[in-house]
Amino acid sequence: MIKRIVRNFTALFAGEVVARICHFAAVIYLARVLGAEGFGAINFALAVVAYFLMVANMGLGELGIREVARKRDVKEMAGAVISMRLSLAAAAFLGLVLLSLFLKKAPQTVYLVIAYGLTIFPYAVSFEWVFIGTEQMKYNAYGRILNAALYVSAVFLFVRSPADALKVAFIAIAADAVTSLFYYMNYRRKFGDSLRLRFEPAAWLPLARVSSQLFISSAMIIIYLNFGTVALGFFRDERTVGIFAAAAKLVTFFFALSTVIVTAVFPIISSLYHESRERLDRFLSYCAKLTLMLGIPVGVGATIIGPRIIGLVYGPSYAEAGPLFRIMGWFAAINLTSYVISYSLVACDRQADYLKILVSAAVLNIVLNLAGTPFFGYYAPSVALVLTEAMIFIWSVFALERVAPISFFRLSVKPLIASLVMAGFLFIPLKVNVLVTVVMAAVAYFAVLFGIGGFDKKEMELVKGAFA
Repeated sequence: MIKRIVRNFTALFAGEVVARICHFAAVIYLARVLGAEGFGAINFALAVVAYFLMVANMGLGELGIREVARKRDVKEMAGAVISMRLSLAAAAFLGLVLLSLFLKKAPQTVYLVIAYGLTIFPYAVSFEWVFIGTEQMKYNAYGRILNAALYVSAVFLFVRSPADALKVAFIAIAADAVTSLFYYMNYRRKFGDSLRLRFEPAAWLPLARVSSQLFISSAMIIIYLNFGTVALGFFRDERTVGIFAAAAKLVTFFFALSTVIVTAVFPIISSLYHESRERLDRFLSYCAKLTLMLGIPVGVGATIIGPRIIGLVYGPSYAEAGPLFRIMGWFAAINLTSYVISYSLVACDRQADYLKILVSAAVLNIVLNLAGTPFFGYYAPSVALVLTEAMIFIWSVFALERVAPISFFRLSVKPLIASLVMAGFLFIPLKVNVLVTVVMAAVAYFAVLFGIGGFDKKEMELVKGAFA
């Protein structure tokens, strides 16, 4: 099992790192070429479209992963899931177009919303979830790298000025379409036969009953992750959105890492829940330990050197994003653990608890943003993200105790000690590039963690065995 996890995690992590580097390069380039206003318009459009993408999914991808991991017929699930998602995509795009007619925004922003809306269709027909459920995640890694490489290459080639903002949306559509084709070709090669679509609403009902809970849960995630951007777009201008997005885009790298971890372990947790509660307890403790070791130093480091990182990446024109990154660094730190813990509830058939947690989180985030954004601008959504994620973490820990109790206090002591040592190192005024400082701090952190026994002998042997 450990070999399988490490193999899948390594593939996903490598693919995600390469993809994120490509997207990150595109973000930096676009932020500089388009300016805060154009960059803000794109991020506003993406935030709006995200809500309609979740309608096209309706929780079916997550349900498909879980059912395939439990050995349900792949072809049967693929036909049902893709058929339902295509129907939902058509309805979602129509709703998006109607909404765009009432947006009181600049024409360019409205066109961006509609154009990005077309990405709903390649998303609906993507077979990415099949390879996650069957634990063939190297294909997911290849697909993400392909998508990112196409996107960043086209952005560098065709986007030259603020007038080219709309081109970015069409580049994204093309990259998504090619990636979906890649997944489909590999699906046919691995499982044979072309896709058999079944547009039979009566036959969809059993899936819809379960997926509806996952859909609402996914909707809540999209709401609390994106509502701050939407609120800023309505209460403030595109430039303010651009400043906020600059900090948020850096944080998404760590959110992507937590997504990779969840993707790698979700099929395993789904299987262990039915096979062995003892092994499930042990495995979830390992997951919590890993994510705490990664998350705690992220929050500490962002607090100390966040503004320097913003200055290095975006330049002096985005200096206002420095304090925001200090705040949102703690969202990333908490999310690395909370996402694994909360999503484990779904793997353990506790999707009702998961739904309650995320509905409450979305409500909290909306209230905080509506109350704070008109008065505090981009500070309100930054703080709202951290408080929302903290609530999700605390509630998920209590909900999961009924399945697998985890001693988070014990697991966090050594990472906290190592992070404090790292913090002292970061405060030393070294006259070196901030990237060099980050690398040196990371080395110091893991050296201290290893020195105080943050990794026990058994865990080291498991990791070595996985690569043997």
